Amino acid sequence: MLRPFNVLGSNEYLICTSDNYIIPSGACYIYPGKRVYLSQSGKFSEAAEYAGTPKLIALTENGCLFDPELAFRDQAPWLWFCTWSGEFVIRSGMPLLSEEYTEEAMVKKVYDDERVITLDELPDWKHYSRD
Repeated sequence: MLRPFNVLGSNEYLICTSDNYIIPSGACYIYPGKRVYLSQSGKFSEAAEYAGTPKLIALTENGCLFDPELAFRDQAPWLWFCTWSGEFVIRSGMPLLSEEYTEEAMVKKVYDDERVITLDELPDWKHYSRD
């Protein structure tokens, strides 16, 4: 079920689910500005309260990365996050990191944090066995 969820003054949506399925609630489209590494715990709490029952909360789209140290300190353990592409990640037309929104040191800090699961740490879902 989609419900209106106001994020930064927009009319985005929060996914609320029944208790029969494990589907996360999502706080969509959080773009705090350039090099703002806050945990976004306020939006995390807002999404959690809106769901009404314990749900997994995902940051489904973000601009700059957030500092995982602050996220855990602030009790905002996002299920996943998805940084928008383009200028948020790479320099225009070049395969180089753009530091306009997230500095290289923060990118390394985020992906080196043991609490952040990266793609290479996930199982091969195409050949996954329950055994």
